[in-house]
Amino acid sequence: MDKKVKIIFDTDMGGDCDDAGTLAMLHRMCDNGECELLAVTACYASPYVAGCIDAINKYYGREVPVGINYNVKLDGPGVYAKAVCENFPNDYPAERYCAEGSFPESCRIIRRLLSEAEDNSVTLVATGSFTTLADLVNSPPDDISPLDGRTLIEKKILRTVVMAGRFFGTWPMPVIVDEKITVIAEWNIRGDIPAAQTMCKKWPGELVFSSYEIGLYCVTM
Repeated sequence: MDKKVKIIFDTDMGGDCDDAGTLAMLHRMCDNGECELLAVTACYASPYVAGCIDAINKYYGREVPVGINYNVKLDGPGVYAKAVCENFPNDYPAERYCAEGSFPESCRIIRRLLSEAEDNSVTLVATGSFTTLADLVNSPPDDISPLDGRTLIEKKILRTVVMAGRFFGTWPMPVIVDEKITVIAEWNIRGDIPAAQTMCKKWPGELVFSSYEIGLYCVTM
């Protein structure tokens, strides 16, 4: 029996290197035989995000399907993504990014992989806004599968793990920045609040949150 965890990774990589670290860890887990990386999708579209993801995949010696989400278009280059694209080989040059359909679409890639997967066999990991996940749970039957998104999720996804939210016992939790106390909403929820609401209300399977506090405590303790 194959004990590798089959993972689809949805990310908002582009502005900095945090999600690149996550993707690097996933590739090392693949090297160790712990998981299989089925696809890496972005929760937004920009000229460099697909190329950045593909460059990292190639760096680790893997050709992995890449998708972007045209429902959220960012015209800015993304400092980290641009630097990676300009310095490492990839199959998604920025000049190809111009209109919807130029690159594979995130939700369609995930629907295809789920339709081909065994029941309860896929783990979905998300470290960005919930745009792609909301698109997936709302997706209707199509040429890929006669099942709607909610049914595909319920049938094929074993577990969904997201980096999002703040759940401290006394909300709002103070965040100390430069000796001043400020209060902020967690980034991945704030980035697309309607999508987060949709996904949390409609998601049919196990949903695990790795919250802001976990990372904060790692930094401050």
